[in-house]
Amino acid sequence: MVLASVLWTGAMGCSWVPASFCATTNDRPDDAVISGRIIGVDMDGIDLVVIDVLRGDEARDTIRIWDGTDFDCNGIFSMAASGLGGVDDSIIVVMPLITEAENTWDVLGDYRRPHYFGCITDIRIHEGQAVGYIAGNAMTPFEVMPYSAFVAAWVSGGFGCSDFLSIHERSQQLPRFQNPVHDLLTLTFSGSVGGGQVIRLLTTDGQEAMATKWVGNVMSIDMSSFAPGMFLLEVTGDDGYRASARVMKL
Repeated sequence: MVLASVLWTGAMGCSWVPASFCATTNDRPDDAVISGRIIGVDMDGIDLVVIDVLRGDEARDTIRIWDGTDFDCNGIFSMAASGLGGVDDSIIVVMPLITEAENTWDVLGDYRRPHYFGCITDIRIHEGQAVGYIAGNAMTPFEVMPYSAFVAAWVSGGFGCSDFLSIHERSQQLPRFQNPVHDLLTLTFSGSVGGGQVIRLLTTDGQEAMATKWVGNVMSIDMSSFAPGMFLLEVTGDDGYRASARVMKL
């Protein structure tokens, strides 16, 4: 199911447009990204036992996420932190640290529910899977991956969630491809392909795992024999053109 969020279009009204969690984390580089299990919900916020700190400087075992300020979009939308989930729900959330009081209940150094106007700010962890609108185009969203693989994508090289952005979110210079990959990596160029382009897969330490000439607008690479982990997909051309993105092999 594609999650939807609201996009502000000015005082005249609002429209519902989805934007992925990965796009959100990319657009909010100063916000923390933390996974945890909700252990308490009250009228002013929620308490979260930390599972992993994916981004940010946080050493506490339990953190507080306070309610934000309700906003109007053809009606009042609640910014209650309880909207992130109930007791025993596990979530991954991108959220700002409170550095300036906005409401009477705010506590400096705690967190505030992230403003979700036009963006997905949290996804669930369910039975070992990260579930939600993680990345990709809204019409073909990438919605489920093992939580361990999600964490590995953040930890390996410190590159973060932006490497799972779709071709539409990242660049028109790279082929479209699924991410992560089980066995077969299918690459599709949406535009014309210039001559002399080479496709390479590199390991995280820079070793070349494979290389091939680009032929046609669609090609597939068999990764079934590759060890699980992160690879760098690199496209180069005779004219000096170079583009790259990371691919997770499960």
